Amino acid sequence: MKKQFLPALWAASALLLVTSCEKNSENVHPKNELDAEFRHIRILVSDELTNEISLVNPFKNDVLSFQAQYPKSALYTTESGRFAGLVHRTNNMLETFDIGLEFHGDHVDVKGTPKFGALVGESTLPTHFKSKRGKILTFNDGDGTISIGKESEAHMPNMKMRVINTNLKAHHGAVAHFMNGTYAITEKDNSIPGTLPERVKIIDASGKTKFESTTATKGIHGNATDGKTAVFGSASGILIVNESGAQELIPHPADFGTTWFGTIMKTSKETLFLGYTAARGVYLINTVTNKIRAIHESTDIIRAKTSIAWTTAG
Repeated sequence: MKKQFLPALWAASALLLVTSCEKNSENVHPKNELDAEFRHIRILVSDELTNEISLVNPFKNDVLSFQAQYPKSALYTTESGRFAGLVHRTNNMLETFDIGLEFHGDHVDVKGTPKFGALVGESTLPTHFKSKRGKILTFNDGDGTISIGKESEAHMPNMKMRVINTNLKAHHGAVAHFMNGTYAITEKDNSIPGTLPERVKIIDASGKTKFESTTATKGIHGNATDGKTAVFGSASGILIVNESGAQELIPHPADFGTTWFGTIMKTSKETLFLGYTAARGVYLINTVTNKIRAIHESTDIIRAKTSIAWTTAG
């Protein structure tokens, strides 16, 4: 059977695990760095054909099995690392799963036992998943709405994510959450064919437009935010959207041709982002200097991810 894998919680270093505080009786010091490296790693696995969800503990070499609502879910980690979002796109549903570990930067706390959360999302084709500042969000491709829940609501009985009507056309879109409580959200103006959006506007928590789009593109895919600035991958350049509503395009490197970044990731440093494209590699994007430099140029990269411990001086 085909499985989908999600590293649910990755330890930043051996030191993190050695100094971890635990709330249960299994306060065992690792024998060596290899033990420390694996102690608080969990891998969540979704089966393609059955509803089975497996939580793998490499340190203890054991597997716990659970039953999701549907098979072949897309798996995502929340910002805290404690919860996973199981997105059942074609079944219009999101489930939450608690791995039972809580990451605090310099240690990990044991929080009960692994189990499904009570919080669920019910929307039309939930697709683009984000988790920032304690919130869980999906952009719903079927009707252009967004759904919002909180990690703190995960175990509240009968809790459902709130659906916000954005007054947008259905499209393959994305949303970014700013620290001031507003959202940068893609919109489709049908200036290009297909399901990709061309613009980004800013809405408030009720769905009301706060700042209209000022910059059109030839297609948008992939985004990230540092809380004040949102960066979107675009066929026309890298679209920078500020919480104030200001927008600009950073041009791609001159030798890119028609290549563009379909994946954008934030780093641990404000104003610095990563852009990834399978056709070129991984690049650092500086939204202050508007400069882009290669980190690793290669056409052999299948997927690029940032680690919890990854930092850069720019």
